[in-house]
Amino acid sequence: MWWNIIKNLDPVGEEDEDIDNDGDVDDTDDYLRNRRETISEAVKAELKGDCGCGCNSCDEEETVIKGKKKKSEIKRVKGGVMYRGEKFPGLNKPKRAPKGSKKKYRVLAHQKGKYKIVSFGARGYKDFLQHKNKKRRSNFKSRHNCDKKKNKLTAGYWACNYNW
Repeated sequence: MWWNIIKNLDPVGEEDEDIDNDGDVDDTDDYLRNRRETISEAVKAELKGDCGCGCNSCDEEETVIKGKKKKSEIKRVKGGVMYRGEKFPGLNKPKRAPKGSKKKYRVLAHQKGKYKIVSFGARGYKDFLQHKNKKRRSNFKSRHNCDKKKNKLTAGYWACNYNW
């Protein structure tokens, strides 16, 4: 019964090294401890507004453009960010494009303090996420020079690194 499970849990404030409460301290407890620390650091960084790119503009409320202060168009909302009236799951996190769009995916790309909405992927065609054909993947990557695509503000980068 469920009340037997509650009896085995550590009381609040009296937690011990046995995180999974199986009676011994082992590798599973180390794994759970590291996972909790990693997740809590990621949540703190997300709340702080740090995207990890080192640009220092992500956590600022105002951005400076050509010497003028302009209020940032990016607002953090529950479950992602809002940019120009469109909700994204986060910076550099692709989402499906809305119906009626010619492209399959959209992403709010961010690199070196610059933001851009990038649409990529041909709607109606399968990509590697769907067909899992490694030969088609290698042909696409060689045909489009994917090893040279480094700019996150381009559709080519996202087609190579997300679709294929």
